[in-house]
Amino acid sequence: MNEWYAVYTCEVPVQPLPETGSSVGVDVGTRYFTITSDGEFVHNPGIWGTR
Repeated sequence: MNEWYAVYTCEVPVQPLPETGSSVGVDVGTRYFTITSDGEFVHNPGIWGTR
């Protein structure tokens, strides 16, 4: 198979974003990668175990 994988880990300083006064919920699934409580559907990129 000759498949190689690399995993990188790095530490970066935390830079908090400014507060907006709103929040959002996120549901992670298989048909859609993410569905937010705002109604945004993010399609699954298909990178985990698909060929």
